[in-house]
Formats: sequence, C-alpha cells, structure tokens
Amino acid sequence: MNKLIIAIFLILGITSYIYSHRTDDVIVAWCRFIAGIVLIAIGAIGWMVS
Repeated sequence: MNKLIIAIFLILGITSYIYSHRTDDVIVAWCRFIAGIVLIAIGAIGWMVS
C-alpha cells in the first residue's frame, strides 16, 4: 500500500476514535468507535505489510 493511503487510514481512524467520545448519541458513538478501530487496524496492517 502507498504510504499516503496508510497515513490517511491512521489519521481517519484516530480522529473517528477521538470524536466518538464527544457525542451524546450512544448509537453514533458506538459506530464511530468501531469505525475508528477498524480504520486503525487497516492502517496498522498496511504499515506492517509494506
């Protein structure tokens, strides 16, 4: 994977994870939390593979 794509996945995952704690709606918070974890995992796996 391209280093730029990996960096974008990691940044999006971290920001999604951080903003999941700043909402009042529980369902939206869980969706952002899970999406953040998945994006961080994709970025980390891509970084380890390359």
